Amino acid sequence: MNTAKELKESTVIDVDFSQRTQTLKNARNAILQLRKEKEMLLAEVEKLKHYQDLAYEDTLSGLMNRRAFDKDMSLEIARASRKRDYTFSVLLIDLNDFKSINDQFGHKEGDATIQWVAHFLKSQVRLQDTVYRLGGDEFAVLLPDTPSRGARVVMSRMMEVLSLSNTARPHCVRMSIGASTYKIDSLELHGLLDIADKRMYQSKNLQKKAANQRKATINF
Repeated sequence: MNTAKELKESTVIDVDFSQRTQTLKNARNAILQLRKEKEMLLAEVEKLKHYQDLAYEDTLSGLMNRRAFDKDMSLEIARASRKRDYTFSVLLIDLNDFKSINDQFGHKEGDATIQWVAHFLKSQVRLQDTVYRLGGDEFAVLLPDTPSRGARVVMSRMMEVLSLSNTARPHCVRMSIGASTYKIDSLELHGLLDIADKRMYQSKNLQKKAANQRKATINF
């Protein structure tokens, strides 16, 4: 009788152990499946991030494009509107007589010039600043936490370094720069861009007048 009882109890233990083992196997398989699905989701997220980066990148220059510029400007305005003592500046840059480079040296040299300008602009700003190619020969620089005086310092340095850099180039690259500062010039995106654009063209006109005066002096 004791033997029968022991056999019955051992059978129950075996059945219970077998069920627990199967439950553990099922749980392990479920965890492995979840890990696999997680890895697949992470890979998909990385792929989407890659496509998003491409959507905000200018392929020729390697800079951020106009879409990224508009997004970042809106975010910066929202940030500045929440902080009383915070401001930022934006630079708009246009290459002077860029068409003549394409006409004289070809579009390949024109593309190389765009790439050189992109590298030059990035070398003249801080890590927290962002350089954009808005299209064609138009560029922009977003200067976070920068008042108007700081923007003028950046512009002055750019023009000085550009002048020195041109001495080592096969042909000169000239640019016009205009700046605007949040709160001082405008509280809106379009207002900031409009003021910076007008100042950029004022710079372009002044450079053209200076160039014409030099030519007149030489001819005289």
